[in-house]
Amino acid sequence: MSGDLTSAARGLGFTGTLPKGATDIQKDGNGHYKVTVGNEVKIFNADGTPANDNSLASAAQDNSRSSSGSNSGSRTESQPQSQPQLQSQSQSQPQLQSQSQSQSQQSSQNRPQGSGMGESVFNGSFSGGFTIDPAAMGNAAMNTDAILQFGSEIPFGLGGQFSQAALAQNIMDYVGAASFNFDFSNYMAASSPQSDQSVSQNPSVAGGDTQVTDSDGNTKTVAQLAEDGGYKKTATDGVYQKNGKYYKYNVDKKEFEKVAEAEAKKAKEADDKKAADAAKEASDKEIDAEAASIAEDLYDAMKGAGTKNDKLQQTIERINKDNVMAVMKAWDENFADGMDGETLLESIQGEHHTGWFGNAQEKQEKLILDALVGRAEELGLINEAHAARAKVNSEHSAWFTSDDTVRAAIENLYAKIKAKEAEQAGS
Repeated sequence: MSGDLTSAARGLGFTGTLPKGATDIQKDGNGHYKVTVGNEVKIFNADGTPANDNSLASAAQDNSRSSSGSNSGSRTESQPQSQPQLQSQSQSQPQLQSQSQSQSQQSSQNRPQGSGMGESVFNGSFSGGFTIDPAAMGNAAMNTDAILQFGSEIPFGLGGQFSQAALAQNIMDYVGAASFNFDFSNYMAASSPQSDQSVSQNPSVAGGDTQVTDSDGNTKTVAQLAEDGGYKKTATDGVYQKNGKYYKYNVDKKEFEKVAEAEAKKAKEADDKKAADAAKEASDKEIDAEAASIAEDLYDAMKGAGTKNDKLQQTIERINKDNVMAVMKAWDENFADGMDGETLLESIQGEHHTGWFGNAQEKQEKLILDALVGRAEELGLINEAHAARAKVNSEHSAWFTSDDTVRAAIENLYAKIKAKEAEQAGS
């Protein structure tokens, strides 16, 4: 917009710098330039300096006469020139757009001047107002006429297509002609106490810490009233359970009343989930304690010179699908360093020193593998579990067993289970 206005000013002989926010410039009969800035019309000389007082008064009178009646809705200024006739139906789109731009400039030069303001107060809730620039609004209206006329003269139904860009800009001109400024502080100040009151009186949001007055006139929290009445706290704040039913405290009635069926179902689901989470947490603690004991017994059976074979076998037999991951984790964190950094499988294999006739070692390896396979299948790692079992069975049936191959197959399955558990915990 500023670039177009500057070009228009230069065309009128204005050589100075337009003030910031200028939206229109016209040359009057006294050789002065009337520049519209917001709701004010300023008078300048051709070089951009303000006109003297006498000239200013004369120009202001001219402006008053030229803009009289502009706010009444009638158009007193000259209308834009009609759209030049198309020279050829085969005229290119750039040429048509150039015509539209030219006509828009003509309308800009002929738009009415003036200023005006409208105020609106919405039920006293929030105050403010809107400002309308009549000059900009009039210009937008005349541009609409020009664009529609221009489009109607284009044959083959192409007028609307060629006028789209101009109409889009024209709509923005309408929007720019009005500015809004509302103060929401009164509304927020009035609505805040109402919101607080609705929270305290609405039983659906009356949480356990909400202070209420009971039927005896005593001030207590909802939680205290629930405890006095034998209502148990649930996983949902403000909802209490008694004899399998769910209740909320109605502040208005000063009593607990049953919640809707849908809300009762939601509260029960939240209670069930909380109970399940608590049960799992207790189970995990029990498993971790058992795994720590197993890992310690394994270390005791293998540390130092010699091996306590019976204890080693009996301890490995305590490993199952539920605790195998915790056992191997406890070993890595607490006992591997005491065995020169060896994994559990490395330490077990090191105690037997077998290549042939490794029945005891194979049995212990298979016990750990079976536990891992069971856990893998629970997690849906069926193919991975079967592949590990096939690899270990193949090695155990060979004339000479490769400890490294067996250990790699078992530990690879352990790593995949570990990754899967971490994935599920993250989700």
